[in-house]
Amino acid sequence: MIIYAQDLEGMQKFYRKVFGFAISEAFYSVHTSNYVKLKRDEAELLLVQVEVSDIANHENIKSKESTCSKPMFWIEEPIADCRERTIRNGGSFDPDHKEWEDLGYQVCEGADIEGNLFQVRSAPK
Repeated sequence: MIIYAQDLEGMQKFYRKVFGFAISEAFYSVHTSNYVKLKRDEAELLLVQVEVSDIANHENIKSKESTCSKPMFWIEEPIADCRERTIRNGGSFDPDHKEWEDLGYQVCEGADIEGNLFQVRSAPK
């Protein structure tokens, strides 16, 4: 999954602290886009830095409202623990009354520090 980020440092810290990703590669250059590749088990998340002007002017980078995908993270812990950690690290999370069950998992949605939506799935309560 690739997520475009304005605050590359803040975003990589968020995904490391909330979901336990580790940095597997980082590239910083004055000539091309900076990026950080994060890894957790078999999952990889590529954060690519973009400027605000690039988002407004680039036809290939759609607004968050028109994006038709969102990352889904399997978590071993109760959703309440992930919710608290997400909020503590600058993200937002749907309240517990917005959790639902799907295919035997408890499901809820949240957003990272830049408003990108994600979904978490955990074993039932």
